[in-house]
Amino acid sequence: MRSVTTVPRESGWTLIETMVVLALLAITTDIAINAWANILSGSHTLEVVQGVKRLALQARHQAMLTNTPVTIQATGCTWSASYAATPPSGVQPLPPPVEAPAGARCGPDFSGTYTPNGLWVDGAQTPTAVTWSVQGAGGSKGVIVLHAGGAIDVQ
Repeated sequence: MRSVTTVPRESGWTLIETMVVLALLAITTDIAINAWANILSGSHTLEVVQGVKRLALQARHQAMLTNTPVTIQATGCTWSASYAATPPSGVQPLPPPVEAPAGARCGPDFSGTYTPNGLWVDGAQTPTAVTWSVQGAGGSKGVIVLHAGGAIDVQ
């Protein structure tokens, strides 16, 4: 009878095992990076919507406080506020414009005014509601609604 001798295997990993581990690591890393990008995009969208809400609230407050209409304009992904007439001296400045991050989709463009009694009116001075939305690059979406009666909703 013939005896079979086995050669002891050296410890370590083969090239195939190493390549499989690296492939799994690359796939896991790709998934994690995409998930992180979506989380960041969602937080940026929320920041924009909250910033727009603050701008609208401050504009309405200043219109009522100063008895001077305040116009809000949304162009693309930028919201800005300005006094429609010269306000009394010593009035607090309006907040700076709010901009969505690059790659976001926003709309629609509009312009409207908060009257001294706090109502939201369009260019024809007709009380009306307006809905504006922003969608981040990762798919997260935020919506803000300015109601004719002055209420502001964030969705």
